Amino acid sequence: KLPASAMPAAPAQPLPPVPGAAMPADTAIAQAAPAPAPVAAPAPAKPGEASKKWYDKLSLRGYTQIRYNQGIGGDAQDLRAPGDRFIGNDQSLGIRRARLVLSGDLNEHVSLYFQPDFASTPTGSTTSNFAQLRDAYADIFFDKKREYRVRVGQSKMPYGWENLQSSQNRLSLDRADALNSGLRDERDIGAVFYYSPTVAKGRFQDLVKSGLKGSGDYGVIGAGVYNGQGANRLERNDSMHAVVHATYPFKFANGQYLEVGADAYAGSFVPTAAAVNIGGGSFTPAITEPSGYTDQRVAAHIIYYPQPFGLQAEWTVGRGPELDVAQ
Repeated sequence: KLPASAMPAAPAQPLPPVPGAAMPADTAIAQAAPAPAPVAAPAPAKPGEASKKWYDKLSLRGYTQIRYNQGIGGDAQDLRAPGDRFIGNDQSLGIRRARLVLSGDLNEHVSLYFQPDFASTPTGSTTSNFAQLRDAYADIFFDKKREYRVRVGQSKMPYGWENLQSSQNRLSLDRADALNSGLRDERDIGAVFYYSPTVAKGRFQDLVKSGLKGSGDYGVIGAGVYNGQGANRLERNDSMHAVVHATYPFKFANGQYLEVGADAYAGSFVPTAAAVNIGGGSFTPAITEPSGYTDQRVAAHIIYYPQPFGLQAEWTVGRGPELDVAQ
């Protein structure tokens, strides 16, 4: 055994502090400083929370319609439709529409819409499938709910329910001449104010997305002015056409939709003095009113949407430039 003096000494245990006695400075500081609280890691950002880039707010879509025409009967060569030059003798296969749509929101107050058609045939042309502008407009919203807006540019004017219905949703091949003849190509350059309350806006969207062939959101009330000569045509007088529009999509307790409304427009229209063929003879009408002829119409519609059976009815009356065959 080693002597006790050779054994290593045990470490000295600190004495408990004496009440009232002062502690060394370094010990006092070490005991007074609290331990730093743990810092929580930032939560990962959810998809969509980060602000989107401007190009993420744009969408590109389109559609094409190919048609085959074959007249049945001996008078097929005389078949004509003012709003559809594709109808007639010796037409066979053809591209009726080929369109691309670029649309999106620049911000919460401005939306853009641009649509060209690549299957147009200009008047007097012997070839087809020209590119021609259909829509180019901006929607300017005045509130965050987007209930109040002004549409500025070339767009559909709110006259006639079927005129406003997109060609990709319409059941019939083309629109009825009685209303379609009031607005050539259904479009013009103008500015129109629309009011779409939130409830009606949701119903307009549902009528399109659910496959019920709705005409889209053109407001429950609309009013504006436009040139009056038709899409892609120069203005030929200093007067503007005025248009008013009212419609409402009612929804019953069983989910059935019923839309009722009316439209009207008034202005002066300057016709084009083009050659006319009647009964084998050809002549060019004289324009006796260079500033334009009275052009006024009123229309009403009632649409009982097919769920599963429906009814679509429109009525119109008015007056406008007419060809006086007697002269």
